[in-house]
Amino acid sequence: MLGWGLAWTVFAQIYLATPMAPLPAIVGGMLLAGLSTGAAQWLVLRSRAALTPGGGRNSWWWILALPLGWGSGAYLYQIWPSLSGHLQPAVVQIGGGLARAALIGGLASLAQWPVAQQFLTREGARRWVAFSAAACAALLLLTWLATAYNLNLGWFPALAFRMEGRSMPAPYDILLAGTGGLLLGSAQCVLLRGRIKWALWWPVASALGIAAGVTLCEVALASLQQLGEARTIPFVVAMGSAEEAFAWGLAGAGLGVGQWLVLRRAAGQAGWWVLLSSAGYVTGWALGSLLLPSDWLLLGAFASGVIASLPAWFAARRDFSQARWLPAWETGLWAAGALALAPLASQAMAVELVGPLVLTLLLALAAGGVLAYRG
Repeated sequence: MLGWGLAWTVFAQIYLATPMAPLPAIVGGMLLAGLSTGAAQWLVLRSRAALTPGGGRNSWWWILALPLGWGSGAYLYQIWPSLSGHLQPAVVQIGGGLARAALIGGLASLAQWPVAQQFLTREGARRWVAFSAAACAALLLLTWLATAYNLNLGWFPALAFRMEGRSMPAPYDILLAGTGGLLLGSAQCVLLRGRIKWALWWPVASALGIAAGVTLCEVALASLQQLGEARTIPFVVAMGSAEEAFAWGLAGAGLGVGQWLVLRRAAGQAGWWVLLSSAGYVTGWALGSLLLPSDWLLLGAFASGVIASLPAWFAARRDFSQARWLPAWETGLWAAGALALAPLASQAMAVELVGPLVLTLLLALAAGGVLAYRG
């Protein structure tokens, strides 16, 4: 905090004395903050690193790693919107869609943590999040593949992944959802074997649960659509935000019920699993859809986080066992910062500077916190 405060105090004086364009200002601020924070953290890290097998001989690289990473990440994030104009629209759509799907799956698994911690180790919990995010992205890939073969998809892909739906309810939607649940359950089953009873039923329960949730979603929306067209109710269901939230909420609830049938005798208060699963998917949808104007910007936040964290990982990898988690942790923080600060994008430059300032503080605390955790 001392390093961060010193950097932004100096930078504020420079910025007020010599107004700069947005890009140089933000990148310059992140470079200065990284240098000051890296130097301050090194004063502590050097003594800890001296006790590791590497002897701390490379710990001074930390001073250069943070400004290099943070400056590069800030630059990439600032120019990221313009990159889409140089790529094929399909590449932008696929990359952004996968980032959004992974965010939804990852946040849904994080929401399950209060119950999952009863039967998962810390290492297992990290893999739980990664496997869940990958499975959700795989479901999106399966949906794209079905579209390529002109399968008769229903409303769920349109509501969940912003794709074109043709009819409701659609058997192919149920099949896709079940396949996605099977992939998710199989990946999670690797972590559950030997920890809960009947773990081998987890993939089947996941597949049946999410398929049931998608079926209920499409039947409910189809019924409302028919009632609206018959003027029995004063509206017609459209593919809006409320319907998207409804789709993810029911899919998550169905998945939660299916998994709860296996989990109920293995963990205390397992009934919360259903609510946490549904709330997690809705929260992931809300963050991925409402706060950032496009999935492409969300992917930019992920890419910037990876670029920003690699120098720090390289500097600390030999002296700290937890350094391998730096890329994942900082990437998540960059994505969270982008989501939280997106509403400021249209404000004046003086207001936008608050964003990098707050984000840099989070990064400074996180970088030290990851290395402090179990050495």
